[in-house]
Amino acid sequence: MKKKWFLFSMAIIALLAIYFGLYYKNKELKYIPDSADAVVLIDVKNFSRKYLFETLTHPSAWFKDNKKKDKISWRDAGIKIPDFVQLFHLKNESFYNWNTVLEIKNKEEFLLFLKKNGFKNKRDK
Repeated sequence: MKKKWFLFSMAIIALLAIYFGLYYKNKELKYIPDSADAVVLIDVKNFSRKYLFETLTHPSAWFKDNKKKDKISWRDAGIKIPDFVQLFHLKNESFYNWNTVLEIKNKEEFLLFLKKNGFKNKRDK
């Protein structure tokens, strides 16, 4: 009986971990200014679920050689990626100027990431 109870408890804990990891979303829309006339929300957890589902349902892609040089890894960027990436456009600006606010976890990692991907510091001219 204790073994069944233990397995049931572990199954519940695993289901809760999957729920909070893949489905629970922080829907707090902070950092969007009042002068924004358009807002685009990108659901990061939805992309993660779709990527995980596609990976699991296509086993032939598991062993492909993924050594492409043009990939950008945002996990190593030193930023915290929220559940919703909030892009906004400010009034009286060009249509091509869109903004977002991201939280920096590690400034040194972030600066290294930017240099590695071709960004230049204006102060280093």
